[in-house]
Amino acid sequence: MDFREELKFVKMPVHGSSFEKEIIDFSSSVINLKLDIKSLFETEDIFRYPDSENGNLRKIISKIYELNMDNTLAGNGVSELLWFVGLAFIKKNMNVAILEPTYEEYSHITSIMGGRIFPFILKEEEHFELEMDRFLKFLKDNEIKLLFLCNPNNPTGKYLNQDKIEFILKNFDGITIFDYSYIDYVEAHIKYGEFIKKYDVLFLFSLTKSYGIAGLRAGFMLASEKIINLVKKVKTPWNMNIVAQKVASYILENRELFLPVVRKYKKESDILRLNIENSGFKTVKSETDYFMVKVNDAEFVKKELLKENFLIRSLTSKGLNNFIRINSGTKEENTNFFEKFVKSCKKYNC
Repeated sequence: MDFREELKFVKMPVHGSSFEKEIIDFSSSVINLKLDIKSLFETEDIFRYPDSENGNLRKIISKIYELNMDNTLAGNGVSELLWFVGLAFIKKNMNVAILEPTYEEYSHITSIMGGRIFPFILKEEEHFELEMDRFLKFLKDNEIKLLFLCNPNNPTGKYLNQDKIEFILKNFDGITIFDYSYIDYVEAHIKYGEFIKKYDVLFLFSLTKSYGIAGLRAGFMLASEKIINLVKKVKTPWNMNIVAQKVASYILENRELFLPVVRKYKKESDILRLNIENSGFKTVKSETDYFMVKVNDAEFVKKELLKENFLIRSLTSKGLNNFIRINSGTKEENTNFFEKFVKSCKKYNC
């Protein structure tokens, strides 16, 4: 069978989450807001095609971020938008930089498009922080043309503030893709409009995590009109269904009502992390509702907690055999999880 040569080198990414209702999911950063949204689409006619341009949703996005609609593009979650980025910008043998560890779809998409992956290793002894001087030298020495940055990063939870973002953009002349899927956990004030005017930069946002619509899928992109027009050339038609467009619009128009819940999850996550740390484990401080914990054997801990109906994320697929990622649940769920975690680890010395 004849197939694209690039597929020989593609490794399938490993994702967290579970669709089994009896499992308490501490592996994915999705908040259950219990949105009462059925009335939003009871009158929608699924006989008709949805708006392929996602016009109403993009109008709301442009108003929130004080941009033109031509600076926006909506999609079926950030993962789809990343595919559009790959199709539009990653050429065969292009040098592409990613962090390690980070979201695995960046390397997956790069491999499929035939790009050359250059991983920048975040060091445990540096608390997985991005050391700027070493990073910029790495970009220059390897002649990087495109850069993926998850901010806050998944799974480390580390966040680059506006000054650091601008420092990178000023000193890197390639294309930069900032994945802001977890930005709602940070009280950030970023001048997106100024950045997209001055630099070749794309900002990607997710609505599936902080607002709990992972089953619907919704996300959006902010970039210059030139970049948006290029991405539109590879966008699939009708890429968001009628329901996803309607619910995403509702969430963005009412996001101030939901953000306090997001912040509450962040606080509960901090409490859980400190409780685990005070029990003798090394943890990595995070700006999100997830954090990393060092254990002896990540896969073993995952299996033991699954017996208690808790799903966590082993980071072995990211090259960290001794780290797990834990997401916050409700206060009651966190208390239950903490008891099960400590009990299992004391029993098996994990």
